[in-house]
Amino acid sequence: MIKTIVNNLDNGIVNSTDINLLFQNWKGKDEKIVAVGPHDDDVLIGAGLLLCELRNLGIDVYVAIITDGRKGYCKEEQKQEIESIRKKETELAYASIGINLDAIERFVSYTSIGFDDFTEPFNFPDSDLYQHAFKWETKRCENNGLVALLLKYFREKKATRFLLPNENDFHLDHQATFKAGLYAAIQASEPIVPDLGKPCSRGTILRYGVWSPFNGNPTHSIQTSQDTLERKLKGILSYKSQEQIEGVTEKIREGGPFEFFQEYKVEPFPIKEYTKIFFGNKIMVI
Repeated sequence: MIKTIVNNLDNGIVNSTDINLLFQNWKGKDEKIVAVGPHDDDVLIGAGLLLCELRNLGIDVYVAIITDGRKGYCKEEQKQEIESIRKKETELAYASIGINLDAIERFVSYTSIGFDDFTEPFNFPDSDLYQHAFKWETKRCENNGLVALLLKYFREKKATRFLLPNENDFHLDHQATFKAGLYAAIQASEPIVPDLGKPCSRGTILRYGVWSPFNGNPTHSIQTSQDTLERKLKGILSYKSQEQIEGVTEKIREGGPFEFFQEYKVEPFPIKEYTKIFFGNKIMVI
C-alpha cells in the first residue's frame, strides 16, 4: 500500500492516500501502465516503488527497454556477453517487484540488406540512441523506427498512463527516450496510422528521475513501506555486472522509501493567452 501521495501542483502541497492525486480519474483494474526505460535498470531505479505498489493492487504494468545495454560492461572480458548478462539480470530484477518477463519488452527494429527484400534485426545501441530515436521508418522498411514501434506498442497494451525518463538527465539516451516516448504517447492516442492499431487513451504522463535532477521541482511524490523499498533494492542489486550498483542502492536506501515524479501536461497552443499579451482584450481588425 502507498502510505502517502503528495501532490505539489499549483504551488499547493496536498497529502493523501488517494491514488487520484497521482493519476487523475483513476479507473482501477482498467488501467494499463507503461514505463519506458532507455536501459535495463532505469525504470526500477526511478519508479520501482510505484510499480511495485501498482502490481500489489493488481494493475497491469508493462516495461519497455529501449537499448541493448552493450555499453554496460565494467570488465573487458564482459564486452561480448554483456547484452545476454543484462537480460538475465533484468528478469530477476523486475520479478522482485512483481513484474514478470512476459510484461517486459526489449525493442528491436530491422533494417534492409542489399538490394533485395531481406531484412535483419537491429538493436538500438546503448549510449548511441540519439541518432536512431526519432524515426518512423528506415530506408525501404515501413514503420520500423523507434517512434513507430513505441506507438504500436502503446496501442497494443492499451496504455492509459505513461512513465518516461527525465529529459533533463545528463545521459543522452534518457533525453532521447523521453522525446521519442512523449511523441509516441501523444500520437498513439490520435486517429492516425490505423495500420499500427486502434488509438489508446492518454492519461497521465509522468517523468521519473534516475541520475540528474528535474528541470524544476517534482510535482508528485510517494512514500511506501520499508518492505517495498527492500524489494526495490533487491531488484536493483540483481544487476551484479554493474560494479557501481551497490553505491546506487546505498544512496537510495539513505533516501528512504520515497520516489519523486514530474508531470508533463499536454496542452494546446495558447493562442488566446498570447493574443492578450500582445493586443490586450482589443482585437485589431485590419
